[in-house]
Amino acid sequence: MGKNSVSSAMGRMQAISGWRRLLAIGALLCFCGGVVFTQRSVFHFDPAARRVVWRRTGLFTRKGGEIPFEQIRCALVQTLDSGGDGPSYRAALMTDAGEVPLTDAYCGNITPSEQARDAINAVLAVLAPPDASPDDIPPARM
Repeated sequence: MGKNSVSSAMGRMQAISGWRRLLAIGALLCFCGGVVFTQRSVFHFDPAARRVVWRRTGLFTRKGGEIPFEQIRCALVQTLDSGGDGPSYRAALMTDAGEVPLTDAYCGNITPSEQARDAINAVLAVLAPPDASPDDIPPARM
């Protein structure tokens, strides 16, 4: 093997090494971005205490609270239509104080949001107090 072929091989190795470094840096940036912007939402429906305890945590954020069942009107599907790829959806609770989304993110598939809404509304209808008027009981769909 001559001197030129050795230096040519070294040059190719350095180019490959440079691409690997670039890919590794890109992957690391994507991972870090995912960690920073990912949030976990947990909603615990407690029928015995007649309340929902919720929390939303991320790397730098922590939110949460309690909502008595009496303050929840129904669950619904929120729609965001930015005009590009079509509408996106997420489930939310409609309370006396306003809407509380179950997630911060929207999804292009409406089915999971509809399933969450329907399940929550079914639970709320079953757990409505015996003296509740029909106006106090959330609709099965919204």
